[in-house]
Amino acid sequence: IDEKIRKAISEKNYRLAVRFQYLKGLRLLSDKGWIRYHAQATNHDYVYQVSKYPVAADFNFLTRVYDYVWYGEFAVNDEQYTRLQSDFQNFYRAVK
Repeated sequence: IDEKIRKAISEKNYRLAVRFQYLKGLRLLSDKGWIRYHAQATNHDYVYQVSKYPVAADFNFLTRVYDYVWYGEFAVNDEQYTRLQSDFQNFYRAVK
């Protein structure tokens, strides 16, 4: 998934990069045992599952961002993506 993130960033396809970064976050949460990943789960289901862990507020924020960017088709510029990339990296570190 990291290669897909790098490719999307290099193409300045920040919308897709946010999608892959969110999916990476879900994988980390699943590997940690903090969520039960399955195809029928919604993002709201994952937010609820994470609510008892210290990363709950960050995950809630990133989920809202992901929903706006991916489902709402909000455009993300270079400056915004730089900030989001930092937010995702901080989240990944907190989960590990």
